[in-house]
Amino acid sequence: MRRPGPTAFAATIAGCLTSVLLAPLNPAHADVGVTQEARLVGDKPVSGRYGIAFNDYGANRGNYCPPRAGQCWPLGRAVARGTLETKLSVYRIKDGMKKYDYYLLDVDVVAADRVGKHRGGTVTIGVTSLGPRLVDHTDTKTLRATQGDCHSVDIGFSTPWPVIDASADLGSVTWCSDSASLSRTTSGTTARWSLKGLGRTHHLAVDRAVKVRAGKKPRFRVDVTVPRDTCTRAIRGKCVDYRGGTASASYRVGSRG
Repeated sequence: MRRPGPTAFAATIAGCLTSVLLAPLNPAHADVGVTQEARLVGDKPVSGRYGIAFNDYGANRGNYCPPRAGQCWPLGRAVARGTLETKLSVYRIKDGMKKYDYYLLDVDVVAADRVGKHRGGTVTIGVTSLGPRLVDHTDTKTLRATQGDCHSVDIGFSTPWPVIDASADLGSVTWCSDSASLSRTTSGTTARWSLKGLGRTHHLAVDRAVKVRAGKKPRFRVDVTVPRDTCTRAIRGKCVDYRGGTASASYRVGSRG
């Protein structure tokens, strides 16, 4: 599995504007780049990534009965198993506004140590602004896979924001299935993304941009829910029955800068 590699900070000067690019060269950092000057002001965890194990079983594939063998062998259920590793990064975006400040939260997720051939599995990622009161905000949009083999789909905001350039690199989703998708719903200051196709998803990122009163420091909560199925009956080492379940984790990050 390809993981993001060490972060490289590349600064280019065009006129009076300094542009900072944050490239995904190390799993400890996020897959996001912006064309404005961006300063990292929140980083959780401070070392490595948060991890939560997932386990998702598919349909029972029945038995394999070779000719003249005299017996059948259970194929069991295909599985998608691994660890969802999450990094939270908050950036303050340079702007010319005196009354307002702009921040960007990047939630960067890698499906690590993946095993199994199951293409399914659903992950839910929720982002909630804890405070202060937002003047405005926008979140990354719904996406769908575009082809059957491994490919990346670029992430963009559901509505454009002038303060964050349209060419901003918000990362991507890396899929290896044409049936995978990422859908978003919102309620108040909470957005929830539902990823379908965990077993064939290598990398995922979702983002929120917020506008707050000058001097205010936004805080965020990120809730992650993964499938955590338990095999209840196995034949010859192949799982044939299981009990469905989920596991959840909640992470928080602020903007100290």
